[in-house]
Amino acid sequence: GLCGTDGVDGDLQWATYIGQSDVEVQAMDVQPTTGQIMISGTTRDDLGLGNYLPHFGPYQFNVNHGGKDAFVAVFDGNDALDWSAYYGGADDEGRALVRCLSDDIVLAGNTRSANLPVYWSGSYFHQNYQGNQDVFVVQFSLVGIPEWSTYFGGPLDEDLAPQGMSMPRDLFLTGTCGPLAPALLVNGTGWYDDVPAWRNGFIARFQVNTR
Repeated sequence: GLCGTDGVDGDLQWATYIGQSDVEVQAMDVQPTTGQIMISGTTRDDLGLGNYLPHFGPYQFNVNHGGKDAFVAVFDGNDALDWSAYYGGADDEGRALVRCLSDDIVLAGNTRSANLPVYWSGSYFHQNYQGNQDVFVVQFSLVGIPEWSTYFGGPLDEDLAPQGMSMPRDLFLTGTCGPLAPALLVNGTGWYDDVPAWRNGFIARFQVNTR
């Protein structure tokens, strides 16, 4: 459930449950100007929420797409549900972290689905699933308009860290990757260690405006 307090005397201001069953809330953030509260996580079942986003082409945000899907739910400054969305494919999405900056909401996590909707590329873009487990990134406006999304990964497992997402200005991601991933994850000028190893760490920075 979610709850709010006034920060002075500890009185409960509001609370709600999210979902019908098998819902795991994994992150939350607050938009400092509008006061919107956003939560994210994964679910195999019905969120039990209304106010879903309209379809994006053939993609539906109001249904589970198979296995465990990521989700994001956004509440307005009056603690009422503004909008919510599933994001997933035919297989499992394993982690979903949400962060907000200015007019943008970014949802990132892990996926084993080969059919995520990806669109509107920037300077880095993986249209296709790279194999095993990839990281995904999808950006929405504050009113839920999809702005861009991408796979981020290599042929083995990539794993976004449980606290592996930050948006102080741009978007930062960190986690672990398989030994064959560095050449695919490092784009442009940068440093990486391509010595074969079982696992490597990664850190990535995406410019929010240019992706």
